[in-house]
Amino acid sequence: MEERPRISINGVEREMTDAEIEEHRRLQAVAQEDSRKMAEQMEKQRLETEAKLAAIAYTERCIAFIDVLGWSQLIEDSQNDPALLRVLASAQHTLATFEEFINGTKRLDLHNDPFGVEVTQFSDTIIISCPATADGFRHLVWHVRSIVGAFLLQGVIVRGAITAGPLYHVGSAVFGPALVTAYRAEQEAKHPRIILAPWIAEQVGRGDKGFNPQTGEEYEDKTWRVDADGWTFYDFLQPLGAKTASFDRERRERFPEVDKAR
Repeated sequence: MEERPRISINGVEREMTDAEIEEHRRLQAVAQEDSRKMAEQMEKQRLETEAKLAAIAYTERCIAFIDVLGWSQLIEDSQNDPALLRVLASAQHTLATFEEFINGTKRLDLHNDPFGVEVTQFSDTIIISCPATADGFRHLVWHVRSIVGAFLLQGVIVRGAITAGPLYHVGSAVFGPALVTAYRAEQEAKHPRIILAPWIAEQVGRGDKGFNPQTGEEYEDKTWRVDADGWTFYDFLQPLGAKTASFDRERRERFPEVDKAR
């Protein structure tokens, strides 16, 4: 005769009843089923992770590395300057809002963005990248213009660099040779300007060319200038929409002090 399982309750040992044996077996079955499901879930996650890792690869991307100038000193000074503290909070909010806007519209697919823009923000730095194509580069510059303009309105100046090369940039994950190059180039900028990698500058020239049907004249967006040290930089101090030809003549008449400052 098979010996019945025994149980100890409050130091008193006895044989288990049929109901207790049945409940014990049921709980064992539940635990085994939970373990099986957990093992399946872990295996599924492992396979998904392996698939994601296998898909990771550098792609050629344009990248802008933008840094707020004097951020550390501004933080120190803001301890005794409530007005400055509000400016810094506004600047930080601008960075975070810009990142959330870009990534949020991608999640919602509101724009069906064909340019593959990615934005990552941390502390006083923002990194923007797009595929290394002509359209991607123009899209990148448009975002740089938006960020720089927003900061200037708050009295905050920036420095940065634009280059291109192998990069992995998905959400908050960003790394690759192009990031290292952009970071080092940003250090070369030295002044409040967004410099452009020389080999890209040779292809870009001064800006995008266009045609004004109202005047019948060709124009060129004066997006880029060459500084005294040879670096091509984004002229974010220009009046918005300044053009060569008739557009440039009008700009010189309305804003002569800008040319003098250059």
